[in-house]
Formats: sequence, structure tokens, C-alpha cells
Amino acid sequence: MINRENISIFETIRNNFFRLFNNKELFDELFQLSLLNGFFGGLTPIFVLSLQKNNINSATRPIMIALLSVVITLGMIIGNFYSSRLLRNRSNATVNKFSNILIIFIGIGLIFNNMIFVLCISSILAFNLGIVSPRFTSKIINFYSIENLGGIITTVNSLLLLTPPITAIVFPSISNVSLYLVYIMFIVYGLFLIVMSKVILKDR
Repeated sequence: MINRENISIFETIRNNFFRLFNNKELFDELFQLSLLNGFFGGLTPIFVLSLQKNNINSATRPIMIALLSVVITLGMIIGNFYSSRLLRNRSNATVNKFSNILIIFIGIGLIFNNMIFVLCISSILAFNLGIVSPRFTSKIINFYSIENLGGIITTVNSLLLLTPPITAIVFPSISNVSLYLVYIMFIVYGLFLIVMSKVILKDR
């Protein structure tokens, strides 16, 4: 027997999703943030595989892997801290488009085996995410009524948390075919985000 409470929860999530979907600007930002955040879930294991492929000294690999985590974490923290001060005249959509281009650069950096370049671009990407995330949350709080706010934020957080585990599975799985193919897919990933933003905002 289907529990009525479970049906109610499902309906609430669905209704909250459609509330977001009906606001094209917010939905585009949510879509972008989800997949940009998810990108790091796929980048980390691929970065590790790339270090192995390039025969990086075994003593250096842990340092490089730790550096990736450090630059991503610091980038997000600094971006959050300066969110209200930097790029104030740039919309979230503009910052997200720049982030999409950075993903393409990361793919190119991996193709040319330039790990330092990948680390630098990753830090900028994380910084951009750190800047946009608080602004997006502020928009959600200001746009929706108190009655719907709790469910909306829960739905948003669920979508943001869902993508990293998915990309952490998908991209390493593709690497079983070819690691070079994953690098190309990173470039495609960035291009896909650019195209989807235009599609979502087309009839705004």
C-alpha cells in the first residue's frame, strides 16, 4: 500500500520544482549551479587518473590531489566572502556563462596535460560559484512567500547535492573507454551549459 504521507512529500517536491521551473531566470540559475557544482564531482577522480597517466611522481600525486581540493574549497570560501562586493554589476547569468567557458578551458588543459593550468582554472571556477551561490539564495528568499520558502529551499538543496555523485560516477565510467574522451566530454559539458542557458531563457 502506498503511504499517503509519501505521496504528499512527492507532490510537494513536484510542486516546488514547477514553481522554480515557471520562473525562467531562477530555473536557469538553478540548472547552471547544479551542473557547475556537479562538475567538480567528476573532475576530482579524472584529475587523479590524469596524474597517473602522466606518470607524475608518486610522491607528488598526493600533493597535487590535495591542492585541487584546497583551491576548490578556498575559491568557494573567498567567493562567498566577497559575493556582495565583487562583480556587483555582473548578473549571475553572466558569471555562470564565464564559468561554462572555464570548464572548456579545464578540458583543454587536461588534453595538454597541464595540471597547474587546471588547478588555476579550477580555483577561478570555484570562486565564481562562491560568488553566485549566495546571490541565488537571496533571490529565492526574496521571490517566494514564507509559506513556500522552506520547501523551495529544500528542493534547491536536493538538486545541488544530487549532481556531484552522478558526475563522479559518469565521467570515471567514460574513462574506462578513453581518458581522452573524458577531456572532450568536459569541453562538451561546458558547451552544453551555454546552449541550455540560451534554450531556457529563450521565451523568458
